[in-house]
Amino acid sequence: MATNLAAYLLMTAIDLTGMSTGYPREHWAMIKLVEAIGQIESGMNHDAVGDSGQARGAWQMHAAAWKDAQEWYKRKGITLWSYRYWKNPSHQATAANGYIRLCQERLINAGVVNPDPRQIYLCFSMGFADFKEIGFDPAKAPAAKLSSANRVLNIFQK
Repeated sequence: MATNLAAYLLMTAIDLTGMSTGYPREHWAMIKLVEAIGQIESGMNHDAVGDSGQARGAWQMHAAAWKDAQEWYKRKGITLWSYRYWKNPSHQATAANGYIRLCQERLINAGVVNPDPRQIYLCFSMGFADFKEIGFDPAKAPAAKLSSANRVLNIFQK
């Protein structure tokens, strides 16, 4: 059973030995972003449970976010395990990857040109509708969310 992001990446046939595999730069950036968000949400604790039992896993995903990730994958012809299998670390990483990519797509479709890691994280953690309410402006996010978004950016940039 996969236990971390590296195992998930192996599952998806990504060569971890270097960037010489021909994957575009954006691919590697997304891997870094997925990892950064997992670090901020739980310290990559795959057993984490928060929000009164509603948020689960390393990425602290709610059932609704997991379902959105399932729909994102379904549109690409891929099946994602249901939320009841959240304890599996590779399923968590796959769901988080899909949801993060969905957040990025939603921001772009809403007119946010080249959303940065803070904006993607805030969409991930606040939800698209709540982030839209503040005009997709990180400076208008609640202080704790902004602090986490800045930490995501710092990890991402390392």
